Amino acid sequence: MVHSIRRILPKRMALASTIVLALAVAMASLLHAPAAMAAPSDATLSAAYMAYYDVLKAAVGEYGVGLNKDELRGGGYRGVFYAELIDFDNDGFPEMLIIYNEGDYEIEAFYSIYGYPGKLERYFNDVSYGIGDGRSWYGIGTARNNKEYLISSSEGEVGGGLNDHFYGNYSDYYYTVENGRWEEALKRSHTITRDPSDESHSWSVNDAQVSEQAYMMSIAEIGIINERFFGKPQELNTATVHDVLLKLNPAHNILDGASPWAYDGITAAFAKGFVPADMLGRYTDVITRAEFCRMAVRWAEYATGKNIDALLSEKGLTRDQGAFTDTRDPDIQAAFALGITNGTGVGIFSPDGQFSREQAATMVMNTCKAIGANVDGSPASGFNDISAASDWAVNGINFVRANGIMQGTSSEPPLFSPQAFYTREQSIITFNNIDHGALPGR
Repeated sequence: MVHSIRRILPKRMALASTIVLALAVAMASLLHAPAAMAAPSDATLSAAYMAYYDVLKAAVGEYGVGLNKDELRGGGYRGVFYAELIDFDNDGFPEMLIIYNEGDYEIEAFYSIYGYPGKLERYFNDVSYGIGDGRSWYGIGTARNNKEYLISSSEGEVGGGLNDHFYGNYSDYYYTVENGRWEEALKRSHTITRDPSDESHSWSVNDAQVSEQAYMMSIAEIGIINERFFGKPQELNTATVHDVLLKLNPAHNILDGASPWAYDGITAAFAKGFVPADMLGRYTDVITRAEFCRMAVRWAEYATGKNIDALLSEKGLTRDQGAFTDTRDPDIQAAFALGITNGTGVGIFSPDGQFSREQAATMVMNTCKAIGANVDGSPASGFNDISAASDWAVNGINFVRANGIMQGTSSEPPLFSPQAFYTREQSIITFNNIDHGALPGR
């Protein structure tokens, strides 16, 4: 990859490479003029979209939507992190890219591309890695004729330091769609060998040895003028997953798997934007402590109209990176700073721990307090089983009952069931029930 090479080349060679690349990009406009493409039929495009939809929905069903926060999780970072419709051959008929992680390693991600040349085909499936002396990454290159290329880049390095033996190999593969087929359009590599007395460079294009100039010109010969690369899975925009699902199927139902009584509340909460993308699904699952905490932070942002960093700054607070030993999630650290959560013990948060109704009531009260509500002086809830609640939870239960945020599990007799588990859909409805403008003190 050009950027990787420049950090190793001597300055005079890097400058020469930059000049050659600039000339190459300029020539691309002469070498590639836009070509007219036949538009696909509506029926074929519709069939492709439904096939893509089924694939993406199945992936979300199997892996969930990934987290885009730097949170420690057992078993790695599982989920679908990114989706995009990309028209590689600029024929008005897009292909679909999915980036997902099966949960084995934090740094790996699978890249799958699907096309529809009359039927669904998986054109490409490979994994990025970052282990030992090698790593790989992926990106998208755009050409002057609006064609798109998948870029697969890798590097392997052994040795280092100016006086050490060093070997480095840097390779780029450019793939695209040609006449309904997935093809390798370009392969190029740069090898550096160095010992204390000498340094040598070699370049190749499509497995043929070439000069540095020919190597640099190769990117212009396919017309590339812009490149964008994907980062780690958790750095990607997971909202794209639901965006693509809705584009593929406008009837896509965010309520799949939800209980009928929760439909209206989930729909309203989705419109408000405080439900994390990875929580739109598996609604009847018991919510984890980490999930509830992240939604509390998103709701605080919604209620105040400020992002969490601005809210912390306004209050003169900062995240304590060492607050908990079992999570690095910045939302949990922010919630701790705001007094929304104290964890389950000294230095312990238990992010994957299941959440109870009394915990929900307490964290909701603390979230309301964090945005400026007066949470003191709520009347007694009147629940017959309040004695079953932990002492620290009673004020929270009183608060959520008095403000119409949480109701009981039974009216005759009035019960709250403080130790019962709380589900994802119940949690979404709870936050949607908060009328933040009418809270005491607001």
